[in-house]
Order: sequence, then C-alpha cells, then structure tokens
Amino acid sequence: MLAAVIILGTMLICFLFAKQMTQPLLKLTRATKKLKMNRVLDDSKPTLPLADSSITEISDLCSSFLTMYDRLRESSRNLLLARSEEISANLRATQSLINPHFLYNSLSSISILAEDGEDATITKMCNALCDYFRYIADTTRTLVPLKEEIACTRKYIDCMQIRFGNAFSYTCEVLPEAEEVLIPKLIVQPVVENAFKYAFNSAPPWRLHLYALVDKNYWRIRIEDNGGSLTDQMRDSILWELSHMDRTKELHNTHIGGMGLKNVYLRLTLQYGKDAIFDIDNTQKDKTVFLIGGPIQMKGAENNGKNIDL
Repeated sequence: MLAAVIILGTMLICFLFAKQMTQPLLKLTRATKKLKMNRVLDDSKPTLPLADSSITEISDLCSSFLTMYDRLRESSRNLLLARSEEISANLRATQSLINPHFLYNSLSSISILAEDGEDATITKMCNALCDYFRYIADTTRTLVPLKEEIACTRKYIDCMQIRFGNAFSYTCEVLPEAEEVLIPKLIVQPVVENAFKYAFNSAPPWRLHLYALVDKNYWRIRIEDNGGSLTDQMRDSILWELSHMDRTKELHNTHIGGMGLKNVYLRLTLQYGKDAIFDIDNTQKDKTVFLIGGPIQMKGAENNGKNIDL
C-alpha cells in the first residue's frame, strides 16, 4: 500500500511538473501556427499572447518569440512601405517620359498654319497643347480618374486631327460608371500614339475609336484603329516580348521617346501585378484593338502598394 501511494504520488508530481512545462510550450506552438504574413500585416489582429512560465528557460523562449514577432511585423511593414515607394517612384519615372516628336510635329504644324494665316486653328491647337502639357507636367499623382485621362488623350488627338485634317476622324465613348474609376496616369495616350505611328500607314481615311467601361471588378479601355496591318506573327511577337521582358532592366534603360507600348505594359504591371490587362485583338477585318485595364479603384483608395505580393 505504501509503495502504491509513493508511486501514485510520484506520478502526480511528475504530471504536474510536466504540465507546467508543456502548457507554455503548447501555447507557443499555437502562436507559431498563427504566424502568417496576413496576420503580421493586419493591425486589427491582437499581439500574440505571452505564455507565462515559472521555468526561466521556457519564459525566455516565449519572450524571445514575441520579440521576434514584433520585429517581423515592423520589418514587414517597412519592406511594404519601401516597396510601395519604389513602385510609386517607378510609376512617376515612366509617366514622365514624354515623346518629343509630338511637340516637334505640333510646332511644325503651327508654323505651317501661321504661314497660311489660320489664326483660329492656331489658337485652338495652342490651347490643346497647353492643356495636354499641363496635365503631363503634374507628377504629384500616379492615379487619376478615368475621365481626366480620356480628356487629356482627346487633347492629344485634337492636335493630331488639326495636323491631318479630314483624313482622320475619331469617336470616344466613356460609360458613366467608369468616369470616376482611378487608373494609371498617361496610360492611354501612348497606345493612341502607337496607332498614328504604325497603324495609319495605309491610305486614308483613318479612324480611331475609344471605348471605356467597367466589367465586374475591372476597368477596361478599348483603343480601336482601322489600320488592320497587324499580322498574327507581329501580335504574338509583341505580347511575348512584353511578357518576358526584364522589368528592372527596362526601368533602368528608359529614355525619352523610347518606350511606347512598353511604357504602358510596365506601368500596368507595376500598379496591378498579375491582375493587369493588356491584350491585342487583330481578328476583326481591317481593325486592330488594344485592350488595357485593371482592378477597379475609386477615390480614397490611392495606394500604390495595395496589390504587391510579398
């Protein structure tokens, strides 16, 4: 009987001692399983509970884990902020790449109009140029309402229409629900400029159609020209080159007037990552359609690092 009591007492003491050791370790294990990036970056999630223990080594281990968690949360936020600022800087860098040829051609057109005494047309073109360059000179924003971007693009098209006269015409349609959606600044004009450089090489009349809409959770803009000269091989080559280019290398190699469609693709992927939309449709007869888009963001949601994958 005495031996049995001693054994039972010893087992009870061992159980209590083991429990005192294992309980903090179990809490630490549960806390470790909760250590995910979403929790680390979520301010609404409380700090992981401290597993108190009278055993100094276990208590020190738990305290070290919590210290590591706090430092991980701080460093992750700093990394996210730095990444966001880097993307914002890259966006501003690419949107500042103005093609000087447009300005040169516009000034040449103004000179010709002046020789012909077309004062009213010169005034109209100068006003359009002033509005256009005032818009692109503002580098404080990388996201703008879609209606502002389309309005700037129309200023560019108006200058081109004065230059080409009756040989060129365009239409523009923006659905009301798409007007206030935030999109990357200067994302449409380079695609339109591409049409003037490559699509309108055939005999006129030349036509351009812009159509902006929202589809489910995405904004989309279609830029359609009647050039119809883009072959399947050229289309596949353009899309392959864009999807396989080294973004870091391209950003370091940017130069004024040398980006074009790369500029658009880079800035869409910088802003939206894998959710960016960039496609070319040449299946319709005598038409080439460029489609760009991305997830919908409204005013108050201007966060360039929102879609970053860590």
